[in-house]
Amino acid sequence: MSFSSPARIYTIKIPFLKDNPFRKNCDIEFNKFMYNIIYKNNFNEYITDDNVIKSEKFLFFNDSIRYLMTRVFIKKILSKELNLSHDLIQFSYGKYKKPFLNLNNFKKNIYFNVSHSREYIAIATSFIGEIGIDIEYKDFSINFDLMKSQFFSDFEEKYFNQLEKENDKVNYFYRIWSLKEAILKGIGVGLFYSPNLLSVLSSNSLQTKIINLSACDQEENFSSWINYIIDFNDSYALAFSHKGELQKYETIYLDYSN
Repeated sequence: MSFSSPARIYTIKIPFLKDNPFRKNCDIEFNKFMYNIIYKNNFNEYITDDNVIKSEKFLFFNDSIRYLMTRVFIKKILSKELNLSHDLIQFSYGKYKKPFLNLNNFKKNIYFNVSHSREYIAIATSFIGEIGIDIEYKDFSINFDLMKSQFFSDFEEKYFNQLEKENDKVNYFYRIWSLKEAILKGIGVGLFYSPNLLSVLSSNSLQTKIINLSACDQEENFSSWINYIIDFNDSYALAFSHKGELQKYETIYLDYSN
């Protein structure tokens, strides 16, 4: 299997109920999902009976569906890119729970990361360097004045406070949030590391740089991480971070929402 670029960003639209009912009240909807999405597309080969049983224990219907679809697509994508049987795709986890593949017996390695928000799953892969990704639904109901001190560095908070329009504040907040999560997930610490200790320089460019990263035990050379914002959907912020600059990357959109 060959690709035209060393990294790919997949966004997958999945079934989603806006009222997000309790899972226990949705046996009919769940069975329709299993038949129309899982079995009709032969996705059942990528999940186990244990996966299905675990999905039934989620409190809300959307979480149950998202869990199964994430497991389907991470195995489907990685097995395709590595040209391996999905049965050989086995995961281990780092100190801060970042997943990686056990591929000691194979010549080709692949780096990957996963994120999801509401009806979308985002998966990033790279053959040449560590990678992190984050997708966020722009929820206008959040109290940004309470949240900003938890997520913003002093530099970012000062910029945020200068914004006058509410829409600009929301877009900036989620742009910074998705960038930081992508960086920290790529490094392998996720939100175990406080986001307000990380600063990103965010301009109108779709590529940004880290300008400060304090005392992170997982990464000494943070300047090697290059960060990208993808213009995906007005209701979402999507960003990924890659260790080393990419001359090119592919974006792939898949719709399995119905």
